[in-house]
Amino acid sequence: MSILFPKINKPREWDYRPIYYDPKQEEMRERRETLHRQQSQAAESSSPSGHVSLLQAADAGPKQEQRTPQTTADQTAYKPSLHRGSFREAANLQNMRQAGTRQSQKRLVIIVALLLAALLVFYIANTIAVQ
Repeated sequence: MSILFPKINKPREWDYRPIYYDPKQEEMRERRETLHRQQSQAAESSSPSGHVSLLQAADAGPKQEQRTPQTTADQTAYKPSLHRGSFREAANLQNMRQAGTRQSQKRLVIIVALLLAALLVFYIANTIAVQ
């Protein structure tokens, strides 16, 4: 029976924990960007004065004119989908798809085997009836 239905062992799994992703650091960076945007909008709307916020002074570095790139709504709406376990989720989804094709292949083999068995029984019954 192992010829028709070979047992395929599952591959070894290993626990991969990415060290390059830190959710706290990501949240801090997002908060800093929103704070920077709010302060720059407040500075643009207020009258020009000599007041410079600490965040702007830290970002400015040496006294040079900085240009901010124009952003569109698509660029600001992007949220990275990389999170801990996302690669494993994608691998599990792929394994589930492969498991579905394996099941259909098994069903096909069973149906073909049943048809061959029925054909064999029909052939034996006809040869007995003829004699």
